[in-house]
Amino acid sequence: MKLSARNAYEGERVPWGWGVAWLDHNRNVWILLPIPLNVVARTLRRAYYTLARCGADDDLERRTWKLRVNRAERERDVAIELLLRSQRLLDGPMHPLGQTAVQPDGAEDDPDAV
Repeated sequence: MKLSARNAYEGERVPWGWGVAWLDHNRNVWILLPIPLNVVARTLRRAYYTLARCGADDDLERRTWKLRVNRAERERDVAIELLLRSQRLLDGPMHPLGQTAVQPDGAEDDPDAV
């Protein structure tokens, strides 16, 4: 039996007999190893990072996760803005929380003009 790691991208099925060892955040790929070895490799990797970073491993993983979440939110906001621009509902910059500055039909821009 050849012992080597496999890569699984998001949405792929994990092959039978293989388990997830860890997530490589830089390449956004899951590292797979045969089932008894994935637990051993994950434990050794966590021990190495815990000792090498003096216990700051959780902080590193948390910061990496926050960066990925922020990137996904920015990509979502850009997609919403492009959709609104394509439907000509947004003329100016995007407001917080995805609200646009669209005036209903017949509404005037000047509030004093009654």
